[in-house]
Amino acid sequence: MIFMTESEAKATARHKQIAKDKRDSLESKKAKIGAEKAALDDMIDTRKSEIRKLPREDRASAKEDLKKDVETRKETIARMTAEYKSVKAEVKEDNRKAKEKAAAEKKKH
Repeated sequence: MIFMTESEAKATARHKQIAKDKRDSLESKKAKIGAEKAALDDMIDTRKSEIRKLPREDRASAKEDLKKDVETRKETIARMTAEYKSVKAEVKEDNRKAKEKAAAEKKKH
């Protein structure tokens, strides 16, 4: 049986909390990306229906504005996705290192 000192127990609890915070952050980022994609789809649908109601001569400029807005939103989504992927890779690497460390500790004993 392995006994822990008080400081080791505190460190273990602290590391568990850090890991939980990273997982929560990852889930939050994923949810934000999903919400942004849904908002983009809603915006496109709304704006297209508004464009159909416009006079013919105004439709071309409205379509260009929509195209610019969609491009801006897609860039935002791409940036958010890249950030999500980097955090996800970091969490995955941390998990891998923890498993290797646990395996090394197990071999020692």
